[in-house]
Amino acid sequence: HGHSMDVEASYVAEMVRAWMENKFGTDAYTAGYRVHTTIDSRHQKNANEALHKTLLAYDRRHGYRGPERRLGDSEQDASAENAIDIKDIPPIGKLIPALVKTVGKKSIRVITNEAEELELPWKALSWARRYVDRNRQGAKPRIASKIVAPGDIIRLEKVESGWLLAQVPEVQGALVTLDPMNGAIRALVGGFNFYHSKFNRVTQAKRQPGSSFKPFVYAAALEAGFTPASIINDAPIVDFSAELDRDWRPENYSGKFYGPTRLREALVHSRNLVSIRLLRRLIETVGIKPVLNDLTRFGFDSEHLPPDLSLALGSGTVTPLKLTTAYSIFANGGYRVESYFVDRVIGPDGDMFRAKPLQVCRDCKQVASSPDNDPVASTSVTTSNESPLEGNPLRKEASDIDSSSARIAPRVISAQSTWLMNSILSDVIKRGTGKQAKKLGRNDLAGKTGTTNDQKDAWFCGFTPHLVTTAWVGFDLYHPLGRNETGGRAALPMWMAFMGKALDGIPETHMERPDELVTVRIDPETGQRAGSNIQDTVLETFRADNIPRNIAPGPSGNRVERVTEQLF
Repeated sequence: HGHSMDVEASYVAEMVRAWMENKFGTDAYTAGYRVHTTIDSRHQKNANEALHKTLLAYDRRHGYRGPERRLGDSEQDASAENAIDIKDIPPIGKLIPALVKTVGKKSIRVITNEAEELELPWKALSWARRYVDRNRQGAKPRIASKIVAPGDIIRLEKVESGWLLAQVPEVQGALVTLDPMNGAIRALVGGFNFYHSKFNRVTQAKRQPGSSFKPFVYAAALEAGFTPASIINDAPIVDFSAELDRDWRPENYSGKFYGPTRLREALVHSRNLVSIRLLRRLIETVGIKPVLNDLTRFGFDSEHLPPDLSLALGSGTVTPLKLTTAYSIFANGGYRVESYFVDRVIGPDGDMFRAKPLQVCRDCKQVASSPDNDPVASTSVTTSNESPLEGNPLRKEASDIDSSSARIAPRVISAQSTWLMNSILSDVIKRGTGKQAKKLGRNDLAGKTGTTNDQKDAWFCGFTPHLVTTAWVGFDLYHPLGRNETGGRAALPMWMAFMGKALDGIPETHMERPDELVTVRIDPETGQRAGSNIQDTVLETFRADNIPRNIAPGPSGNRVERVTEQLF
């Protein structure tokens, strides 16, 4: 007899099947191996619910596309004798099929595929404005006959108040969460329903990350000597694009220009033009190849990073899993880990093999020269279904790692730059594009929204020191999601629904502030240290060797000139 399934995790199960076949060949199916994954069943259940809830909410916002199909055109055709026809229609996720039997003025009666007869009141139907396109819906329906007819095959969703008219979403989504200390995947959902679409969007969908990529450009800038108070001009840009054979005129999402802007504010509010100018400054200083090399330290593939200024806006491609693994570097203090999902395998003769992942060990001496410790040279499940396994080693916690035997995660950005990025990305949630997440009532959250051109991809990547999670929403065929369907609207609710439950009962944890950081008062307009004659000041944190040297001048015309000097 097979084991009963505690939680739906079909995308993970398929990953394990492919991994086992790759590792053990056809013996994987017959020899009696037992596989233990890194998945946390509670997190997996919450991830399933968060993704389903978010995609169904998006679908309802854009209107009702009509019944799945029709069995007849009259109440007689929709009689109970025909209910047997829907028994062969499977549920999709938690959406069950039902046959509309009768239609009243403000209610309908249906028969489910389990031959159960239900009555749906008006509150279960009234949302169903007719779908016109992704930016338009028809008028609000006033009677049930404007929504369905006898003989229609529809879908029902079970909610707290009863049953709700629903439809299988055309939009898709993905959610993945991992432990930033060792890369262990704790939950993974690759789409709305595995049996409806086996394409795993977490591991297989290479999508443009949009603004969710910006933090890596900013982190590279901090490493190169920029500060959160560095001033970049938010002004129009015109650049000839050989690929488009025309001028490229990028804009901010708002369509506005904000003038001289500190880097902190630019990332908090996701200003496109500042990000482009920042990347241009980096390229002018060191060249495009060194910049691309810096970005590959986060685990990105250089062949998927365009060697031009559009890179600043996330025009490359990346899977949600790879992006989540990259964000783990911000969550864990600056170390690069590898994602993995097989924790241990017990063979038919009782031999045990355990994963040997890269683990963060802040107190361990780095062994950068060891090929066994090189995340590029070692085998990674993110790219090849492989995972470093060895016989019978005992796993130890990150605070008790024996560096002589463990694979120690290498540091890829400094502790100071990591802390500063955490501070900025925390502000994204406190007062920026991710401020809806304040509803979770925690102060240890950080993250970044992402939206691509024409809203074809919506992202939210966020983390605490305990978990790093990415939520993505989009169409497989790259259709636009619709007006205003940004990362903050389309994807952030999924992230919040998951993280709200995942962090329930877990005390807030904040990254320890490293040495060599100093907080001073600055003039918010110039980014320079504030003199006693400036009343409106803000606190900013700098490396001790990178504090602004100049004292901001007082409120005079001279002050504007000083700002202008810093822009070029």
